[in-house]
Amino acid sequence: GSGNVTVGGLLRNAELFGLFEYDRQSGAGPHPGFGAVVKFIEDLAEGASEVVRKQVARAVSWAPWLREVPTGDGRIVLIGGVGRLPLLSQIRSLAGRKKPKSAVVLSASFDRRLEALKRLAGLTTQGQVRCIVQPGSVELDGRAVERLKGTVRWYPFIDPYPREKKKRKDVRAHAKLIVLDCGDRELVIYGSANLSQPALLDEEGNTEVV
Repeated sequence: GSGNVTVGGLLRNAELFGLFEYDRQSGAGPHPGFGAVVKFIEDLAEGASEVVRKQVARAVSWAPWLREVPTGDGRIVLIGGVGRLPLLSQIRSLAGRKKPKSAVVLSASFDRRLEALKRLAGLTTQGQVRCIVQPGSVELDGRAVERLKGTVRWYPFIDPYPREKKKRKDVRAHAKLIVLDCGDRELVIYGSANLSQPALLDEEGNTEVV
């Protein structure tokens, strides 16, 4: 999901999370997402101390069901970062051969030149992105906004908080969301990645999970 382990991330902000559960009694194998996340953690542990590597190995040994044949449900865990394909390339492959018609996005931050928004718009037949932001908290370069005037349409995030709580300055629209209209289906991507170049475009960019 999008929330950090903070009061804002877990209690106050507008965040998006997904839930994966495993019930051995169901007779189905664990979701492939479990294996993907465990492999991700093991890769991170390779650069850590021996103590950490042993802790991770011990945790995995306590969950032998992770080695069972997985059962998918249509959801996919994508991970971007050093040594991996850029997330936007991974997302493009999920969309298939047919270009999505349009994109609606929600993001808490952007790269200065809005390059990620521009590249995302290029994946659609309409060549446009509708972008939801929280006025007053998002930082945007005016010249970049002007350059993409025909490409990005901006919409304000509607704060769901009760009126008496809207004065809080630490409450943010921190969720990250991309919705691609693929005609007979919608492709929804959510998680930790903002609509920024380091998160979506760079091969040596941020480590993100969506």
